[in-house]
Amino acid sequence: MKRSLGLLALLGGLLTTTLAQQKPAAESDTLRINTALVTLSVGITDKQGQPLTNLKQADFVLYEDGQLQELDFFGAEDQPISFGLLIDRSQSMGDTGKLENAKAVLQAFLRAGNPQNEAFCLAFNETAGVVMDFTSEYARMAKPLSRLWAEGGTAFYDALNAGLEHLQRGKHRRRALIVVTDGGDQHSRLRLDALLKRVQQSNTQIYIIGFFSSLEAAAYQTDDKKIELMGGQFVDNPRLVFKTLAAETGAETFFPKNAAELADTITRIAASLRRQYTLAYYPANQERDDRYRRLEVRVRNVSPPQIKTRQGYRLTEPFDPAAEVGSSTETASTKPAETAVFTLTPREPAETPVPPLYRETFDQPSSQWPQTEKTYVKKGKYYVHGAAVIPLPPFQYKDFELTVNAALAGEVLPPGSIGATELSVMGLSFRVNPHGYYELSLAPFPGRHMGMFTLSKVANGQSTILRRADREPVIGLSNQIKVRCRGPQIELFINGLLVASLKDETHQAGAISLLFNGKAATFDDLTIRRLD
Repeated sequence: MKRSLGLLALLGGLLTTTLAQQKPAAESDTLRINTALVTLSVGITDKQGQPLTNLKQADFVLYEDGQLQELDFFGAEDQPISFGLLIDRSQSMGDTGKLENAKAVLQAFLRAGNPQNEAFCLAFNETAGVVMDFTSEYARMAKPLSRLWAEGGTAFYDALNAGLEHLQRGKHRRRALIVVTDGGDQHSRLRLDALLKRVQQSNTQIYIIGFFSSLEAAAYQTDDKKIELMGGQFVDNPRLVFKTLAAETGAETFFPKNAAELADTITRIAASLRRQYTLAYYPANQERDDRYRRLEVRVRNVSPPQIKTRQGYRLTEPFDPAAEVGSSTETASTKPAETAVFTLTPREPAETPVPPLYRETFDQPSSQWPQTEKTYVKKGKYYVHGAAVIPLPPFQYKDFELTVNAALAGEVLPPGSIGATELSVMGLSFRVNPHGYYELSLAPFPGRHMGMFTLSKVANGQSTILRRADREPVIGLSNQIKVRCRGPQIELFINGLLVASLKDETHQAGAISLLFNGKAATFDDLTIRRLD
């Protein structure tokens, strides 16, 4: 079967509470099995707004639903924190330099914190994915952040839920999310009421920076719960949503008007996190139910203190987002027909991974792969020159996950040479059968930290583009490509970032081939796992 339609198409155009197995040794020698430990970060200021930093455990009184609770842990020093940076990369964030300013201040925020902190970064538009997993080496975030490009819509609720889920892998008791976004939610599957419930199940402070344009700020400056967009769609008023989420978690929300105010905002958040007390207790009522438990913190001998902490929590079972999805707008007709599902790479596998169905490291010159002048194995890589379609060994794959590294090799075109006929294209086709196939093609722009990709479907000789991005910032000259297929669901990852998620039932099973069209490229570390 001739398979070049997709290549030509491309070239032509992501606590409530924590379960404590026992108290830390420094706190108590008492063993508590399967007991809920509730953690609060508490900020205290005087009536002039100055932080009070010399308080002791005896100064604090904590109530849950009016019942006095015994504090089991107290921290007054700058406790380390696990936090996530969530950055909106929707199309509107490209206006007036908002995205570039956001990237700069987030890197400044990282440098201002406790060196024992750990952070991850998640970028979102209609989908979300982890740009950088947990690290304390913050210089590593600079390059992936620089590759982010503004495009697409906004699924803020889904992204916040994904950030909360990823933050559960953090190693520190204190946790926070810092979000920079510029608009209302238009594309989430998760409803606002379900998100609020999820927030109440978490011990995470949520700081939200609404970086609006002057027109956006004017439109949202109302007490109305719903805002009508120019296209007639009603969305939740983001200003009210941000304030609700921040207040519920004992954090703050900010609305800077320019880059200078944005820089000042991020400095204030960093200072706020460093000047908080940590309180933790085992609730007297350990019954796991869905009711909301209201918290009240009082401080002795300070009049009148300004106290900022969680308003309450829910001691419930793990949150199931699949049971809570729905339209967050006025009418179901405004809900997109297809919405991405978050799939984030685990920091550490929760269980032993499924053994590979097929693995090729290309470390043996006698590999069964074609060995010609233009295709050959050398030092752990498979070299391809010119245009080629290389079928994998004749297996038929239905539900699977494929990962492979692909990189341009040898001489590359000089910067600026991005004419359509000069681009090199790498990728793969999958579920290849007598009726057609799917094809993913990537084309890096030489000299620029971006590229384009196309996912197309060929059926009965006709090619249809399913997903396309003309300026995708995560594409480089070297890329890790991952395709995950389960039934009609297809997910595409490039360098760890989910770039496309869709459903298509045209092809359910078939073979796989690697593709290249250009001067030279290498493929390595090919792994295929079966998804049952």
